[in-house]
Amino acid sequence: MHIFRVLSRTSVLESKADNIYTMNIFKKELSINKIFFILISCFAFILCGHRAEAGQKADSVITPAFGIILKSYIKVPSGEIFLGDICDFKTEPGFKTDLEKIKNIQLGFAPPPFVERRIYKFETENAIRGKLEFPSGCGYSIGGADYCRVTSFAGGETDGKAKSLLKKELENKIGELFIKKYSGEFEIGAKDKIAVSITGGLGREAVKKLTASAEARIDIVGYKSSAADIVVSAENVTPLKLTAKITRKTPAAAARENLSKNTVIDMNKIMTREIEIFAEKYGELFLINDSIENDRELSKIAAEGLELIRNVRAGEILKKSFFNKKILVKAGQTIVLHLRNKRSSISFSATASKNAGEGDIIEAVNPRTRKKYKAVVSGEGTAEAVEN
Repeated sequence: MHIFRVLSRTSVLESKADNIYTMNIFKKELSINKIFFILISCFAFILCGHRAEAGQKADSVITPAFGIILKSYIKVPSGEIFLGDICDFKTEPGFKTDLEKIKNIQLGFAPPPFVERRIYKFETENAIRGKLEFPSGCGYSIGGADYCRVTSFAGGETDGKAKSLLKKELENKIGELFIKKYSGEFEIGAKDKIAVSITGGLGREAVKKLTASAEARIDIVGYKSSAADIVVSAENVTPLKLTAKITRKTPAAAARENLSKNTVIDMNKIMTREIEIFAEKYGELFLINDSIENDRELSKIAAEGLELIRNVRAGEILKKSFFNKKILVKAGQTIVLHLRNKRSSISFSATASKNAGEGDIIEAVNPRTRKKYKAVVSGEGTAEAVEN
C-alpha cells in the first residue's frame, strides 16, 4: 500500500509537473528558445508536405505533344472567329493530328467595327478541352500572349483591302531592299526606279499572319530574269515564301524619228524614253543617267561613224547590237599577227581575209609560207592567232 501511494503521488506530481510545463510554456524566461523550436518544427513539417506534393505532381507530368501559341492581336472580317485565326500551332516530331479540324474550332463571333474583343487563354483551353485526343503520356500546351485582342474591319474594309494594303507595303520594302542589295551588280542609277509585283505566296492565311504581327523581316534569297524569291519572317510565324517580279524603270536612248540602215546616227535624232526592263539587261541598252548629249557611248559611236545595221522605227529603243563595230582590220590589209605559246612569242606580217572589228575572228595568211592562221582582231591592224 505504501508503495502504491508513493507511486500515486509520483503520478500526481508528474501530472502536475506536466500541467505546470504546459501552462508555463509562454513564460518570459522560456519563450525565446521554445518559440524558435516550435517555428522550426512547423517549417520542417510544411517543407516535407510540399516536397511530397511536388513529387506526386512530377510523377503525373504530361509531355506536351502539341503547342498552341496565342497571338496578341488580329483583325478579322465580320463573322465567326476560329481557333486558327487567333493561334499558331507547333507539333512535336512523330505526333500526328487533324490540324485543320483544330483550326476550325469555333470561338464565337467577331465584334462590331471599332469594338475590341479579348479572347483569353482559359477560353481557348475551354474550347479545345475534350476535342483533342492524345497518346498516353502526351498533352498540349498553350503559350504566347495572355489574351488576343480581336477587332473587325470597319465599313467598306474587306480581306481584299487588307491584302491590297499589305501587298503594296511589302512591294515597296522589297524594292528598297533590291536596290540596296543589287545596285552595284546591275549598275542601278539614281534615276532608276524598281518596280515590284508580288506574284505568289500572299494568300489569305499569309495576310492574316502578317497583319497580326507588329513587325516583319524581309530577305531576297534569289533573283534571275526578273523573278525573285522572297522570305518574310515575323514573330511566332513560320517564315513565308513569296515570289515576285522585279524590273527596273530607267531612261534609255530611243529614236526620235525613223532611222535608216547603213547611216550614222545624228544625236539630234535621239531622245530619252523611260522603259521597264530586267535589272540585269542594263548592258544591252544606252541607259541615260544625265542627257543624250553627255552620253559617252552614243557620242563615241557618232564620232567613229558607226553605221546602223538595220532600220529603226521612231520611238524604238536603241540597242548596242544595232550598230556595226568599228572596222579595225580591212580585207587584204597587211596586219601584225601575234603568235604566242607557253614558251615563246613571235610576231610577223600577215594578210587579213575580211573586214572585222574588235573581237571578230578572221583568217590571216602568212605571205611567205602561205600558211593560214585563225586569229581574233585585238586592235587596229593587229590580231592574235588562236589554235586551229
